[in-house]
Amino acid sequence: MPVLQFRFAPVYTKTKELIDSGTVGRPLAVHYREFIPAESIAAQWPADSWAWNTEKSGGYPDFTLSVWSIDMLRWMFNAEIEHVEWVANYPKLEKFGGILGYNTMGIVKLTNGIVGSLHYSDTVTQQASTTRLEIYGEDSTVHAVWNNEITIYGSDDKPQQLDIPVKLTRVWGHRQLDEHFIECILKRTQPKVSVDDAIKAIETAKKINQHQSP
Repeated sequence: MPVLQFRFAPVYTKTKELIDSGTVGRPLAVHYREFIPAESIAAQWPADSWAWNTEKSGGYPDFTLSVWSIDMLRWMFNAEIEHVEWVANYPKLEKFGGILGYNTMGIVKLTNGIVGSLHYSDTVTQQASTTRLEIYGEDSTVHAVWNNEITIYGSDDKPQQLDIPVKLTRVWGHRQLDEHFIECILKRTQPKVSVDDAIKAIETAKKINQHQSP
């Protein structure tokens, strides 16, 4: 089973519940941002590591990291990504050992008519590190910020705040995904996510590579 753990992350499973229950009404648009500071990227993947060797990694870290959220959109809205257009900028960051900075943006359209944007960046400071999912529906707007906060902007005067009380390895769904996979083995059942799901996400992500620096 591929490691597509955003399907198991509590902040996103709750967001999907809000969509499926009709809280947002018919979803119309979505925005997703994932900002990881270059300092953190360099600590995990120095300039001489496999992540910057496209023959080994398939693409730069923006490609590697984008697959989870791309798959999340397919899962969350029960639709395929039928069109994507990417643009990217890769400046060399000498102060972080010569790794490449990236600002990669994509415009997507799903088969059910939802349009959206994706933005991946490492040219941010630690204070600006965040993930942010925004869903715009006919009845309300939902913001899922980082891994522990959901805000619903409905017709009431005051937004509704939902806290997600999870910690450690459960915040991004890794532990839940592992538990699900083990349960499938023990019970001889099919997992909720398949290799086909991974391939579809990778096909969308690989189009980022058309804009890589030489």
